Amino acid sequence: MAANQSTLQEYASVFRGFRAFRGKMLLLLVFVFVAACPRDPRLELTPDQQAVVTAAERYAVALGKSDYEGMWNLLSPSSQEWVVRNLEGEGGVRMTIALKTKELETNALAGKEKAEAEAYLARMPKAPELKEMTGKDYYIWQLKRTVTDAQRAETARLFNFSNVREVVVPANSDMATLVLKAGDPDRYTFVRARDGWKLELPQKRLLDLDAARMKEVDAIPKKEHDESRD
Repeated sequence: MAANQSTLQEYASVFRGFRAFRGKMLLLLVFVFVAACPRDPRLELTPDQQAVVTAAERYAVALGKSDYEGMWNLLSPSSQEWVVRNLEGEGGVRMTIALKTKELETNALAGKEKAEAEAYLARMPKAPELKEMTGKDYYIWQLKRTVTDAQRAETARLFNFSNVREVVVPANSDMATLVLKAGDPDRYTFVRARDGWKLELPQKRLLDLDAARMKEVDAIPKKEHDESRD
């Protein structure tokens, strides 16, 4: 009887040991499984970095839905100011239309120059519409005319999180850089505003357009320049 009891105790001890071993093995397997699973890279982002990524994604979604007003609201203040300047400033759209209209009315152009002026005016807003346009209106008008499905698809690809290499947000800065794995350009600037991060239109493109606009202004005779501003 004593021998049987001793044997039972040994079996119980072995069983308890097996249960403990099994528990440790299950814990180890869970650990290995979790370690092997790729972590969502978004979990590694700071709140500011995540907000920049979200702003880029929202811009792409707005373009995909033809929500041009939404795109305008996601532009940085300086980018919006540039659009207004391109419409209203020296050598801007209003001045150029006024000048070309006058040149055609006075028969100041002929041949190729006349054809180019007529083609330019044909693709621009008409005077009554143009007069009432704000910078936002002009931005939306341009997008409605020029955006293609290919551009929508490309923007969606560019700003997809899978194409993000890194998000650089310097300490105590209201500027951030979204660096892409592939794109031309391959980095975009975002600016912190009161209602979130906003996209800065690529500066090189804006500077090139500003330079071209001012070159046209310099080429306008002073008398015609002053009259086109009236």
